Amino acid sequence: MPKLAKAEIDEGVFVTGLYANHDENSAPQYLLFEIDGKRVLYATDGAWVVNASYNYLRQQAPQLDALILDCTCGDYEGEWRIGEHNSIPMIRLMMPSFKKVKIVTDETKVYITHLAPSLHKSHDETVKIMAEMGVEVAYDGLEVEF
Repeated sequence: MPKLAKAEIDEGVFVTGLYANHDENSAPQYLLFEIDGKRVLYATDGAWVVNASYNYLRQQAPQLDALILDCTCGDYEGEWRIGEHNSIPMIRLMMPSFKKVKIVTDETKVYITHLAPSLHKSHDETVKIMAEMGVEVAYDGLEVEF
């Protein structure tokens, strides 16, 4: 794999394309944005965080200010899309590991997005499930500041 490189895309605005996985016919990337000292990882339309990206994030300081994760699949196991999209059980497994190595902390704002309506419970039910992990559920029109 080529070395990950940070690029300045505007004055003081940097982006690093991190490896992701979706399917064999695409070249997916997660995007790590750094703006005014804030770090936001947009990790959607993919599953898990591959080793090279995970290690890159572990080596960075400070931790992420925000993490946006794919969560196409619902709150059940046995989903065939495991290699290309996250499910709620996958998020449950990743969050403690991200916290242990300080990719995220209790101050990091974490969101799930890219939810397939046919694979999830209602928005309100999903919000309750994710709140137990300290994760917020994105919705159309959501605006946040970091």
